[in-house]
Amino acid sequence: MKNFYTSIFPQKHHFGFTLIELLTTLAVAGLLATTAVPALSDFSARERRAAAINSLISSIRFTRSTALKTQRVATLCPTNDGESCRRNWNLPLMIFVDVNNDRKRQINEPIYKNIDAINSQDRLLWKAFRNSNTLQFLPTGITNHQNGTFLYCPKASRDDLAKGIIMTKMGRTRLSVDSNLDGVQEGAGGRKLYCN
Repeated sequence: MKNFYTSIFPQKHHFGFTLIELLTTLAVAGLLATTAVPALSDFSARERRAAAINSLISSIRFTRSTALKTQRVATLCPTNDGESCRRNWNLPLMIFVDVNNDRKRQINEPIYKNIDAINSQDRLLWKAFRNSNTLQFLPTGITNHQNGTFLYCPKASRDDLAKGIIMTKMGRTRLSVDSNLDGVQEGAGGRKLYCN
């Protein structure tokens, strides 16, 4: 039976959180965020690394293929102007036929491909036995006496995220591995790859 007060002022049901429920929810969300954000950052760095490594391997193979097809020396190098080779492998890359084999692009030497620069957060190094501002392939498909390692570092201070592309003098590539499972990849000869 309704009384006079409830018939004039109907009761409303209130929905919401108490202060304790709200603080508990925020604490759980904060805890999840502190564990999820670094994992998401590492995941993003690993994805960038995979994409960059695949692009670089494809570029190396294209350079080798260009040398074989044209029967000329083909060169892969970093450039900031599309004309001259630089030492900074974080720049965009170009592939050209080096007619006079001087490791410099002349006007009559065609560019076969341009490759975008890597992500600005990351770093790429070419540690070679010989000249390290270019990678050259001879008309036979072997390198121009160059063997070495491309080292890709998605985050400069994180050695556990580094990955290497190991080049043989014969022009073959293979990826670095962490054979002893210590969290750091090894390059040629089992040497650890460090980004620092």
